[in-house]
Amino acid sequence: MSAESPYLLADDFADPHAQNYLRVIVDPGEQAQIDVVAVHGLNPGDTRSHALATWTKNEKLWLKDFLPREVPTARIMIFAYNANVAFESSTAGVLEQADNLLNRLRHKRRRAKLDNRPIIFVAHSLGGIMVKRALIKARQDDLYASIQRATYGLVFFGTPHRGGEHVPLGKLAARIVRAVYRNPNNSFLEALEKDSIFADSIAQDFCNVAESFKVVSFYENRPTGPLGLIVDKKSAVLGLGSNREIRIALDLDHRNICKFGSEYDDDYEMVRDNIVEMIEEAIEHAPAREGLGISNAPPQ
Repeated sequence: MSAESPYLLADDFADPHAQNYLRVIVDPGEQAQIDVVAVHGLNPGDTRSHALATWTKNEKLWLKDFLPREVPTARIMIFAYNANVAFESSTAGVLEQADNLLNRLRHKRRRAKLDNRPIIFVAHSLGGIMVKRALIKARQDDLYASIQRATYGLVFFGTPHRGGEHVPLGKLAARIVRAVYRNPNNSFLEALEKDSIFADSIAQDFCNVAESFKVVSFYENRPTGPLGLIVDKKSAVLGLGSNREIRIALDLDHRNICKFGSEYDDDYEMVRDNIVEMIEEAIEHAPAREGLGISNAPPQ
């Protein structure tokens, strides 16, 4: 159900055991002015509830239970995919799931006959890599050009955009795997460390795309057990100008950086305020930029 609505959403009747989907969890109906799409990262236990559990604490899914009170005109969706398979097969798997995300989102928006409605992506950890891959593809493929044009902002939680001190990005991704898996597969780690998914050319491709968006990058300030900080500030920020990227530390570790069990949680309030501001700006800029036939991204 919608957080404020007594009726069921159509997606509430979908297969509860499915692992690949894009589902609407909050739908304001004709009042909707923006699409928010949440993308999870690795799924260490291979649980089918991971797409929802990523954003849930104390049985509270903040994207559904808290956020709509502040932004009642946002249609909010959850994207679920087999993250373990995607990242274990590395480049091929991530590209496949990026296509999956784009295709499902295009059809959701086409059916609503609102291809120009602004979009904000919210991503945790390696889910941010998925979003970046999808936006690179959207820029290159006319089929998904409307998604690239409509995307206004990106919200990253602990996404490794670059390596740490003397640590290549592939090795940092492998460190994330060790943090969430008890017994990671060695071939999985080797694929992450060596594969071209983290090549400099891909990072550069996204840098060119990123200039079109507003970005909020949240990074962890609390160690994940003996492994310490998994994705530190240097890795978790894109390094865009202050007019493009807001960088914020949260007093949480990598596993819990996007889980909030109370709307009065101090870290949640900071997350909420930044997302609400981004949504309000996207809605405000949308009519003028649509009239000019250009992206919903903020003016330069």
